[in-house]
Amino acid sequence: PSGSVSDPYPTTFQEHYNGDLKFLAIGDWGLKGPATGQSQVASAMATWSKNIKFVLNLGDSFYQTSNSTAPTVLDANDHEGVSTETDSKWKSYWLDVYGDNLADVTWYTVVGNHDWYNNVTAEVDYFWDIDSRFFLPSLYFVRKVEFGSGLTAVADADWIFVVGHHPLVGDCRLKNTHYYLMYKLVPYLEKHKVAVYFSGHSHELAISLKNSSSLITYFCSGAGGATLDSVGCLSSDWTSTSSLTFGFLSIHIPADGKTLHYDFVSANSSQVIYSGTVNSRKSNNGTGSRNNDNGHGKGS
Repeated sequence: PSGSVSDPYPTTFQEHYNGDLKFLAIGDWGLKGPATGQSQVASAMATWSKNIKFVLNLGDSFYQTSNSTAPTVLDANDHEGVSTETDSKWKSYWLDVYGDNLADVTWYTVVGNHDWYNNVTAEVDYFWDIDSRFFLPSLYFVRKVEFGSGLTAVADADWIFVVGHHPLVGDCRLKNTHYYLMYKLVPYLEKHKVAVYFSGHSHELAISLKNSSSLITYFCSGAGGATLDSVGCLSSDWTSTSSLTFGFLSIHIPADGKTLHYDFVSANSSQVIYSGTVNSRKSNNGTGSRNNDNGHGKGS
């Protein structure tokens, strides 16, 4: 492809939006079958897609349908991830599923573990060679996490969002040092007063907050269609609201940039299951943001 995978694309991409900013966030969606909810979630997203600027794709975009215990074993018609930039799954799992405005906006993408099980670079190739709406110009996180200078450069921003596939909190597996060490990033994000961390991986809809001076809001939107499998696990230091239902997250930041309004939307009749507000970093004299509902959304 035109971009480099081994040495991630170095350019900072910038987008400028006037007025309100609305977007949807979804993860763990590319799985077909009777126990999945991808099509149902896609239909609900379509009803919420008016005036959105983009979709935040939180990874695990392409699953293997069969219950194979060896995800690296590939089949011509059923395999993890995608094999090439022309894999038929691009059409059957993405282009043919998400219609209306979802087909016109950019999908800002991080890759999940299921994307890695096959030819993950094919997703980068697809961006460069076929359709830039699937926005994945490089595999950013193949490098050591060293984005402190970048965070310092935007220290005066109203909002700092960090996006990853794996959650940093709320998943029992996080403390298994042989699994992954994502929770070790929490102090680093706190140091730089990140406002929101978005993730998927856990197949649920959840918001988590630390019961301390930490002002980070953790959104998990991993219920995009893959079989639901809650692994929620929080200590008394944390407050969380979660739901085992297929769905997605809707975000709205009004033009003044002072607040973020969120709605967790169930695929069942597009019902809002809980919602709330997060303050901008500047709303607390630059000290950070905090969910006004203390982590418990207002059901509707």
